[in-house]
Amino acid sequence: MGLGKTMQVAIFLEYLAVERGVRGPHLVVAPLSVLPSWQAELARWSPSLKVLLFYGNEVERGRLLSSVVLPGDFDVLLTSYEQLVAERRLFGSQVVVWRYLVFDEAQRLKNWDADVAAAARRQACYSKLLLTGTPLQNNLRELWSLLRLLFPEVFGGAVAEAVFASAFTLTSELSASRGAARVVMNPALVDAAHALLAPLMLRRTKASVRLALPPKIERLVFVPLSPVQHAAYKTVLEADANVLKTARRAVARSQAAGGGGGAAAYTTGGIMNVLLQLRKVCNHPALLPAFDEHPGDLTAALVRDSGKAAMLDKILTAAAAAGDRVVIFSQWTQTLDVLEDVLTYRRVAFLRLDGGTSFARRKYAVRRFSDPDDAVLVFLVSTRAGGVGLNLQAANVVVMYDSDWNPSMDRQAQDRVHRIGQTRPVTVYRLATRHTCEERILYYATEKAKLGARVLRDERLLEDGGGGGGGGP
Repeated sequence: MGLGKTMQVAIFLEYLAVERGVRGPHLVVAPLSVLPSWQAELARWSPSLKVLLFYGNEVERGRLLSSVVLPGDFDVLLTSYEQLVAERRLFGSQVVVWRYLVFDEAQRLKNWDADVAAAARRQACYSKLLLTGTPLQNNLRELWSLLRLLFPEVFGGAVAEAVFASAFTLTSELSASRGAARVVMNPALVDAAHALLAPLMLRRTKASVRLALPPKIERLVFVPLSPVQHAAYKTVLEADANVLKTARRAVARSQAAGGGGGAAAYTTGGIMNVLLQLRKVCNHPALLPAFDEHPGDLTAALVRDSGKAAMLDKILTAAAAAGDRVVIFSQWTQTLDVLEDVLTYRRVAFLRLDGGTSFARRKYAVRRFSDPDDAVLVFLVSTRAGGVGLNLQAANVVVMYDSDWNPSMDRQAQDRVHRIGQTRPVTVYRLATRHTCEERILYYATEKAKLGARVLRDERLLEDGGGGGGGGP
C-alpha cells in the first residue's frame, strides 16, 4: 500500500543487529515482484547486514545452499513464496532456525490447507512477523489461518476454526430473493475478532501517517449489454439451464437439512463454470468463439460489440486529451488479449504485464511507463499478477475492467497508482454491466468490505471495496 512496511522492517532488523547484537539469521519471504524492493530497502536501511537473495533454478539454489547458507555466511535470507515451497532441501527440513521469520504480503497464507501455508509452518523460528495490507479478505476463517500461524497453541483445532468461520456465511432466502445467496454476519463474533486483533496488530493507514496524498475518486460505471452480448448472455443461460436447475435443487436440499443454502450448494453441478462464461460475455463477446464476429480482424466491432469496451474507448479518449496515463486492470489474460486488439485498432500505445511476464521484462515495462517522455498511454495489467510490487504513479486514471470477488484484491491494485509519490488526483472507473451477474458480484464484494470495515474499524474500506458513485468520464 506504499506505507513503508519494508523500510520499517529493514530498520528493525538493523536495530536488532546494532543495539541488541542479534544479527540473525532472519528469513524474509515476499512475492517475487517485490524482491527488488526488499533488496534496495535492506541495502539502504540495514547496511551492517549481509543479505542473500535465495532465488533461481535447482542448480543455482543448491550452489547457494552449500556455499553460503550452510556455512552461515549471511544475516538475512530473502526469497519468494514459490521458492519456499519448491526448495525442500532448505525449507523442508529445518536446516536453519530463524531468529525472525518475516512474511510480506502475508495474505498469501490465508488458506491453511495450501502448500505455501504448510511450508510456512515447517519453519523453525524464535519470532514471526506478518506484513499485510489486507489481513481480512473473504471471511474470518482466513484471519484464523494467519492467527494460528502466529499462535498455533492458542488458535489450533477445529473448534476455533468453526467459530471464526461462523461469523460470516452465505445463506439463501428463496421466498425473498428467488434463491439468490445473502450474506449473514454475526455482529458479536465480528466485534470479538476486532477486540482480539487489537493487541496483536500494529496498523498504519494513509491517514494515520498523514501522507499528503491527493484524493482518490472512484466512479462505479454501469454499462448496458450490446445486442451481441445480450444474445450471447441468453445463449449461455439457455444452454446451461439444467446446471442452474441442479444448483437450485442443491440449495433447496441444503435449506431443508438446516444448512442454510450456503456457498457449497452454489458450487454444485458446475454453476461456477456457467458464471465464468457469463462474466466473459460481460467483458467482451469475443471471449466466446461462437460470438466473435470477426476473429483476428481489427474492426470497429471490437468496440461496438461490448458495452465495457465502448465505455473504455470514451475514457481513453478523454485521458489522451487531458494528457493522463491509464492503468487497466483485468483478472483474465484472455480479456487483456482482447483489449490489446482494441488498443491496436485505436492506435493507442500500450504496455502489458501479466503472470507470464518475465522478471526482466516486468522491470523494463514499469521503467518505460514511468518515463514522462515515453509515448505510451496505457498499461494493461493482470489484477493478480500486478496487484502488488508495482509503483505506477505515472498514471492518474485507473480502470477496473472487471471486479474481483475479493474487494481487497481490487483495492491493492488501485494502490499501485494511489500511493506515496502520486502528485495528482486519481480517478478510478469500475466498470460493471447492468442487469447481469456482475451486480451480484459487486454486492458480495461490498458485504466483504463491510466485514473488513467492522473488524478493522475502518469505514474507508467500504469506499474502496464497494464501489463509489455512479457516472461516466
